[in-house]
Amino acid sequence: VPAAKAFDESYELDPRPGALFNQGRCYEDAGENKLAASAYRRYLEVEHDSDVTTEAKIRLLALERLIRKSEKNKKGDNGGKSSGSVVPQKRTRPGQPYQRIGAAIGAAGAIVVIAGGLVGIKSRSISSEFDGRPSNQWTPTEIERFNDGQAASNRAILLISAGGAALVTGAVLYLLGHRAERSAVVDIVPLVTSDSTQVSASFRF
Repeated sequence: VPAAKAFDESYELDPRPGALFNQGRCYEDAGENKLAASAYRRYLEVEHDSDVTTEAKIRLLALERLIRKSEKNKKGDNGGKSSGSVVPQKRTRPGQPYQRIGAAIGAAGAIVVIAGGLVGIKSRSISSEFDGRPSNQWTPTEIERFNDGQAASNRAILLISAGGAALVTGAVLYLLGHRAERSAVVDIVPLVTSDSTQVSASFRF
């Protein structure tokens, strides 16, 4: 592939990782899956944190699956097990992993929001028992129940907030999956701390 070779020569003269990524795209568009996978591997060996690192990983994963399926089919043909019909290979779309992850996160977020709503209903039910009653007239048991209601209210807020964030994150990932299929560059970075989990997404078109 002339364009891919040109990028290889460009990298030899000026070793910028982007040339290796572009070389992989050229080979991939030409159907040279093994050469494309090799170019993406070379790119990921020298570039670990850039705008296109995530896309390169997704493309490499899809190519490796295609290569394995192709080799498996060849072995089947050589063993005389082929029925003579050609089975079309289903290619993994670049954005499909984002769509699957986004759908899973969104579904989990919906469950958490529902759980938060149920806890909130319980909290409001407890709170209604003390409407119009001065706190100095409460018994120790009632005080404990009121505190349980307050704790339930706090849990409801946390659950609904976390579930809402998961829903938004899932929707963003799913939409970015569609964008990735249109050659968008997407970089998803999970940020995990001891008390929170966040997802940072950057993309360009």
